[in-house]
Amino acid sequence: MASYFCCEIGCKVLSKVQCSCPGSVLYCDEHFEEHKSRARCRQKCRIEKDVKDFEIECHNQKKFLVSERKKLYKITEDFLKLVNDTVIIVQMHIQEQIEIIKKIRKHYRFQELNKAKQTFHKGSINVKGFNEAIINSLSYLNLECKI
Repeated sequence: MASYFCCEIGCKVLSKVQCSCPGSVLYCDEHFEEHKSRARCRQKCRIEKDVKDFEIECHNQKKFLVSERKKLYKITEDFLKLVNDTVIIVQMHIQEQIEIIKKIRKHYRFQELNKAKQTFHKGSINVKGFNEAIINSLSYLNLECKI
């Protein structure tokens, strides 16, 4: 069924009856009376329950989507907090390493510099993990991400 509106052109009233003529056409009460007199149609089927069920289903779907949007906002808020906390921790770590380099340079301790370099370069900063988290979140919604 394409629409629950009355089939008469220009009528924006929800249908209340379905005609028993071929094609099972939907009419509002007023237009069904006109159709009945033209087509000599005597039978009708009330579809108010179908329309009400449709409206309830639409309401439930909207409610579900609003709930999903709230979850998305919460996840985003948590994710941004995690990113922010991570940036602060990494910045503090980098600053600590800079202070170590300053001390090493001040005293020209070459062996300590080589040892420190190995520690510094173990994990360089990249966005791969963050991108994967975003892609995984979007795949849950069957959306494509172009990162």
